[in-house]
Amino acid sequence: MIIKKENTRISIVFLCYDETGRFLLGKRSKDCKDEPGKWDVGATDFNIRESPIETLAKGVRDEFCYRLLKDDFLGQRSFYKMIGDTKTCLIGLDFKVLIGKIMERELELNKFEAIGFFSLDNLPPKKQLYSQLPIFLEKYKDRLR
Repeated sequence: MIIKKENTRISIVFLCYDETGRFLLGKRSKDCKDEPGKWDVGATDFNIRESPIETLAKGVRDEFCYRLLKDDFLGQRSFYKMIGDTKTCLIGLDFKVLIGKIMERELELNKFEAIGFFSLDNLPPKKQLYSQLPIFLEKYKDRLR
């Protein structure tokens, strides 16, 4: 494979949960640049004209149609991933986010084709998860219960 480009992206990554403790995942649509059909947490590119929390709230609203009630910064991760023909260094600022009632708008189907609530003991099979999700869950397992 010929690598045509390299870049770095900073993402605000969010694992949403409701008042019962269930976690919200989205099934990546066929229009996603990588790993379509895999279940994943939400993420949005960090907007340098906003604070991380402003970007986080906008991402939760835009991707899942929920309002952010409380955020908990978990930490950061970085890893390389091929996205198309571009070698990308992804830096994730990871959050756990309590969400409120769903907002009156439609889900962005170009990002997720479905959403669902899961407990940590009842996730989709590992082969159906986005490649970074098991790493995220393992890193923060003590803070997700």
